[in-house]
This record gives sequence, structure tokens and C-alpha cells, in this order.
Amino acid sequence: MEIRALGADDRPAAARLLTRAFLDEPYVIEQYGEDRVRREALLGQHYAEEDPTRFEVLLAAYDGSDLLGLLEGSMPGRCLACTRQADAPRPDAPEDALEWEFRTNQAEAHATQDEHAWVGKLGVDPEAQGRGVGPALLAAFAEHVRADGGRLVLLECQPHR
Repeated sequence: MEIRALGADDRPAAARLLTRAFLDEPYVIEQYGEDRVRREALLGQHYAEEDPTRFEVLLAAYDGSDLLGLLEGSMPGRCLACTRQADAPRPDAPEDALEWEFRTNQAEAHATQDEHAWVGKLGVDPEAQGRGVGPALLAAFAEHVRADGGRLVLLECQPHR
């Protein structure tokens, strides 16, 4: 396994990987509904439209040319979670309102912390889970943070994980 920056050509594959990785998460089911086909289409569209370059660190785990996992992160003092919600009004659409609520709570929790880096997303292809992909991505990100002088990394995860 090799950890390196996500290549621009691999962004569509990364969107598909994240869709597979998070499709059956309780939060995603709550947001997009029980119908798995509909949920996969909506989540896939979300990740296809999402701009991963909003994160300054995009690390990918590869086995040859196969993408196994992805980590999107912000470096110390530039935490995206701390800056992106900034007084945004609550959306009317239920799925958007749920995301807004999560982001608002997240920003409030981050505000209580010292300067920190942030793992915004960590996804591993379900076929590659249990092979150390997630820990390898986290270790590589922690090394980036340490090299930048950082000492604190925040990561939120669902309670069932």
C-alpha cells in the first residue's frame, strides 16, 4: 500500500469510493432515506459535485493503481470546520437542514479546542476495510501536521464506529 496525494484524475474514483464507504452509515440513511438505490444516487451526486480541493490535504491510499481510501484534511489554524458554517441560515430542505445542524454543532465543538488540524473525511472502500488503510492514512496525515508544527488533530466519527 502506498499513501500519496490524490491525483486530479482520481477525483471521480474518489467520489465513487466515498459513496461506497458511507452509503449505509446511519447518518446518511437519516439524511437520504431508507431506499438504498435512491440513497446511492443522491450520495453519489453529492460526492461527484463536492469540490475536494476545499481541503488543503488530500491523501489517498493506493494498491498499485487501485484507490483504497481517502483522507481530506485541514492543517493547523486553517480548520475548514471552524470557518465554513459562519452564520449560514438554516436551509429549508430537510436533508440540507440536517447537514447544516451537524456543521453548526461541529463548529461549536471545534471552537472549544486549541489550534488544531482536522480530518474532514476518512473513507475506505468496503472491500479494503480491515487491511489497515484507515490507520495508514491517519498516520500519514499526523506526520504532515507534525511537520507543519501542529500538535492537535480533531476527528469526529459516528457513535457506531
